[in-house]
Amino acid sequence: RIRVTDETAAGGSRCLKFLDAQGLDHSYNPHLIYTPNWTRGVVREQFSLRVEPGAQVVHEWRSAGHPYKVGPRLTIGEDGALTVAGNQVAHFNHGEWYVFEISCALGRQATGTFRFQVKDKLGKVVAEGEPPLPNPRFRALGWVGFVANADAAAVFYLDDFHLVVE
Repeated sequence: RIRVTDETAAGGSRCLKFLDAQGLDHSYNPHLIYTPNWTRGVVREQFSLRVEPGAQVVHEWRSAGHPYKVGPRLTIGEDGALTVAGNQVAHFNHGEWYVFEISCALGRQATGTFRFQVKDKLGKVVAEGEPPLPNPRFRALGWVGFVANADAAAVFYLDDFHLVVE
């Protein structure tokens, strides 16, 4: 399930709570997607995330169509390890909020890379980089998703989501 909750929030008084469960038909449930279908410009995204013990989170951008091309992709394992482009780049404390910023050029401006930065609740940068995209031919943003990927009862929270194209 995905619900609005007032249990915690990074900003304001409410956020989204992702409640994963064991034995679901598809490991990617529950998931939340947005389909902007942008084909040019630089996309900038910001959101706050709080991961509880046992949660596995996948955050991914995709092109439209089948097969789709994967753009920026971040994963957080049940131990709190943040992995980007196959490399573990940080380890999060469970139960704490982190702010993520991601940017990626589309269309003719695309470079085959994206930028990311993650800050803790005090504003300290805990991870940043400009890794290669999983698919260097990613040029259009058709899908942005947050996936609760554990096969267990687990929770994570999402707040302050912003997505713009310049």
